[in-house]
Amino acid sequence: MAGKTSSQIYLYIDGVSSRDLFIALINKSGQIISQRLIKNGSRTEKLLTSLVEFIGKPPQKLKGIIVVQGGGSFSQSRLVCTVANTLAYAWGIKVAATSSWPNTE
Repeated sequence: MAGKTSSQIYLYIDGVSSRDLFIALINKSGQIISQRLIKNGSRTEKLLTSLVEFIGKPPQKLKGIIVVQGGGSFSQSRLVCTVANTLAYAWGIKVAATSSWPNTE
């Protein structure tokens, strides 16, 4: 991860704003610390493996997961929510839904 990090890090997953899947680690101010774009064609099939590769071991500073809800494919939305809820349960953190770029306050 490049740049200065905050003590509170959030995993941001957006699978509805475009045909691609966007995942990022952001700080409490909403600044991107690290990001990855999964191009159209295999975004849902590679979500879990892409997240594991992107994050590695769950960061101790990870405070929660933010998932964009709204338009887009119903199947993709369900998959993204299922993965986010599963990871949050396993890691003991919270999940929040947003309709746009998050305000993590």
